[in-house]
Amino acid sequence: MQKSKGVKERNLRYCTICASEDREQFGESYWHILHQLQGMNYCNVHKCRLLDSSVAISERSSSILVTAEEVIPFESEIEIADNDIEIKLIAYMVRIFQADMDMKSEVTIGEYLHSKMSENKYRSIRGEQRNIV
Repeated sequence: MQKSKGVKERNLRYCTICASEDREQFGESYWHILHQLQGMNYCNVHKCRLLDSSVAISERSSSILVTAEEVIPFESEIEIADNDIEIKLIAYMVRIFQADMDMKSEVTIGEYLHSKMSENKYRSIRGEQRNIV
């Protein structure tokens, strides 16, 4: 199957420390949903780099269930985040992902995110666009 130009294949990701703790507490590791968020490069709990598993995430892949325990090794290299901005971004992503949302609201996700960015450097002067510079 030919890959689209410039599109990187994504795989389910895991934290080595979380997998070890899961095995100790539950007898097996499992996939953590927060580890799968795009842009989440480090574990929100342990601040170590998330590693790619061999399980591809694709719209075209078959719907065969692959448990984390089948593919996550018992030991892997651990790289701890040392970038304060990356750590703050992780915390922000977790807060947004876990925030209570009124599913019956007429407010769009974009409007909600813009409202949470009011009066900070991430909005343009007019407040209409995100300032990504």
